[in-house]
Amino acid sequence: MENVVTRKRICSKGDGLLIPRMENREAMDETSSAGMQACWTCGSCDFECPVNIYTHALRPQKIVRMANLGLWDELLQLPEIWYCIGCRRCGHICPNVVKPWALIEYARRAAIFKKYVSWESVQHMQRLWMHFQKIRWHAVAVCIEGGEIETLLDGQVEEWLNQEDYRSDAVIRQGVGQPYPDTLKLLNKSCSTTHCYTCSECSSVCPISGNKRLFDPSGIVRMVNLGMVTELLNTPAIWLCLGCRRCSDCCCQGVDGANLIQDLRDLALSSGAVDFELKIRMENSFRVVCQYFLREINLILFPSVERAGGLQRQSV
Repeated sequence: MENVVTRKRICSKGDGLLIPRMENREAMDETSSAGMQACWTCGSCDFECPVNIYTHALRPQKIVRMANLGLWDELLQLPEIWYCIGCRRCGHICPNVVKPWALIEYARRAAIFKKYVSWESVQHMQRLWMHFQKIRWHAVAVCIEGGEIETLLDGQVEEWLNQEDYRSDAVIRQGVGQPYPDTLKLLNKSCSTTHCYTCSECSSVCPISGNKRLFDPSGIVRMVNLGMVTELLNTPAIWLCLGCRRCSDCCCQGVDGANLIQDLRDLALSSGAVDFELKIRMENSFRVVCQYFLREINLILFPSVERAGGLQRQSV
């Protein structure tokens, strides 16, 4: 069930029926390079989208469908286009190689150009995205300690944001150890970590690596090459990865950062560094954190409506 505000935005005026405007379709498909006309609405992208998994508030299939119907102005006014976190998993899973993420990026630029959203609001959302990663980091830290985030209050968020960031570079300077020599050999062989020359190309394309003190794919590879597996197994960083594989796809040396992080997660579980209930606690906690993130976006886009409770059922 969609909220009233969103439903009104995607329907034409009058009787509430959608009126396709096919003259917009070709232009959108060509300029966005999303391949949207190949979509057969299978819904694979919806099931792969992390935001949709945790909140049910972002359906990439809906956005592609609206574009194929030529509902351009309605699409630009959807709050959902600002919920996307840029992981591109929707495009990876699509059997027809449709790129909903490319369409969303194009719609965002058009929404700014047409002044549906102010540049100040966009900058505010960019700062919010950086804060969101720090909140996720602290949420994982709580889960590693055996806790779980059931509610997220503004006071708790402010406390987390004011805390000093974890710094992987400081950990690296503290010392080097190799408690898992066999594991290191396996990681180096399966993920080609020794091929890395720390160009940080992986960190540049990672959608959540804006604050490298919290999550830095290049730093994780470097720590593995230095034998600092124990330090990695006890940090929330390896649990922040979205699994988008952009780090692996872009690496000119063939280092598989995505599989490396997954291997580290498996090792953390098998070695007892974390308990097997961690994933359940993280799933529940991320739902709360993502709801908070979407609420803050709504406050930026529609402050008066959100405070009145008009957009609080985005996830229903």
